[in-house]
Parts: sequence; C-alpha cells; structure tokens
Amino acid sequence: MADIFIHTDVVGVDIVDSEVRLRVGDATKEQGWSKDAAIYGLAGFVSVPLPPENGEAAQALCLDSGNSRRVIATRDNRLASKAGALKPGDAAIFCDNEARLLLKRDTDTISLYSKNANTDQSMLAAVNGQDGVISLVNGEAFLEIGADYVSMGVKDGCTIKIGKDSVDVFGNAFQAAVNLCLLGWQVPGLQMAPNVPTNAVAVGVAGPVNVVSTKVFVGL
Repeated sequence: MADIFIHTDVVGVDIVDSEVRLRVGDATKEQGWSKDAAIYGLAGFVSVPLPPENGEAAQALCLDSGNSRRVIATRDNRLASKAGALKPGDAAIFCDNEARLLLKRDTDTISLYSKNANTDQSMLAAVNGQDGVISLVNGEAFLEIGADYVSMGVKDGCTIKIGKDSVDVFGNAFQAAVNLCLLGWQVPGLQMAPNVPTNAVAVGVAGPVNVVSTKVFVGL
C-alpha cells in the first residue's frame, strides 16, 4: 500500500511510558478515527498538544503506511498570537499562557519572558549579543550585566552600579547595619585597629575618624 498523508484534529492525548501518543479525528464532530498515534519529531524535544475546546483543536499531519499511523507534525492556531511579531530568522517556543522563549535575529538576543501573577507585570531575562548586555527585569526591579559593570536597582528609585574603578550608589537614602564598617585602603604592615565603638565610619567637621585613607568624601 502506498504511503498517504492525512490532516486531522487532535481529539485526545495519552502519555504512555513518558511518550506522547495522540488520538486523532474530527474535533467539530467529536469523532475519533484512531488512537495511539506516535509523534515523530526532533529528538530531545517534547510538546504535548492542548485538548480540543469549543470545537477548536490542534491539528496533526499524519503519515499512513499500511496499518501504521504516525504523526509527523502538529500545529495549534489558538497559540499563534503568543509568538508576537516575529521577523524573518526569528524563532520562538511558547504555550497558551504567558511563558515563552524568543530568539531575535536582528539583535542576536535570547529572551525568556513571563508575567508576574502577583503584580501583573512583565518578567524578562534577556541575553543581548548585539549590545553585549544581560538583563533581568521583574516589574520595576532590574539587574543589568555588561562586559565590565553590574547595575541593579528599581525604576525611578535607588540604583547601584559596580564598575572596575568605582561603586556608585544613587537614591534618597543609604543604610548599612553591620557590626564593623571599614572605609579606606589597607596599608601594608599596619594592623587593623581593635573593634571599638570609635572604629566606625564617622565623619565630622574635622573629617573622617579612624579611616586609613584620606580620600574620603561625603556630600552631594
């Protein structure tokens, strides 16, 4: 018997020994034609189609060879909008909720996206090869990693930027609740002073107290 291709709806899904097996037929008539159809696809990648709902269903392209029916491709138009505005060369992995993985050719970027169910705000992890930046965003909080700096903070709030030569802190207030705070450079051969109350970072009209370095500036 010659091999033939048929186009069907996915009317049910079974997991047999961790393998996805499909029941295929006509979703609008709620009829099944065959069950236990194995999916042939990319090794190491598994996708479980959604069940039919309100007469709509995922579709399967099947290859019939003798008495065997094999699914060689599936699609689900109910999910198409989740991919967003893809351009030539882009790729995406997505499902029917907010979670998705996007590969953008024009910026050489890999992005993981979802939505924070507690705040209804976007969550994004992006590796941008064009700009050379890794970004994490959760609502208004962000972390950005460049080739030679790290920046983190809250939008329109406080931020910290760490570079090779400096650490910059911006915001309305800065607090450090620690047992010992040392400010300055370590001088070779000079032992650290005992941890007494005056060994804190203290600045008065005469300048810094108990600070080895004289390069200490406090002000706006």
